[in-house]
Amino acid sequence: NADHWKIPADIAERGMAYDAQGQAKDFSVRTLSTLNVDHQVSSDGATWLDRELASRERTPLAEAGYGREVSEAMERRRQSLVDQGHAVRLEDGAVRAPRDILARLERAEIARVGREMAAERGLAFVEAKAGEYVSGKLTGSAN
Repeated sequence: NADHWKIPADIAERGMAYDAQGQAKDFSVRTLSTLNVDHQVSSDGATWLDRELASRERTPLAEAGYGREVSEAMERRRQSLVDQGHAVRLEDGAVRAPRDILARLERAEIARVGREMAAERGLAFVEAKAGEYVSGKLTGSAN
């Protein structure tokens, strides 16, 4: 059908294999986030930027080009976390966040998206607790 497409689950791997044909195997490409960097800065959920900020072993970044954009986005994300009330800026300019910041952000996003999905379907949102059994049927699609 001309107006329907089926995207294979391994599309990223196929693309990398196609791009790598005839090339020396001195690089690899991974999708770290489906959100672009600007959306990650303002997100209410846990992002790749947050995981980088919380990591003891950060990804090395170039000081120019996209590496610089990511470094700048990390600073904007720090401020965004302060603005959202998830972190505090200290007198020396450093930003301090709780150790469980990633879990807090994940829970906040799940609650927001759950409420949105429930409202779209005319249902009430009830957050499941860890280990709790849930069942149901999802109609439509979700990402």
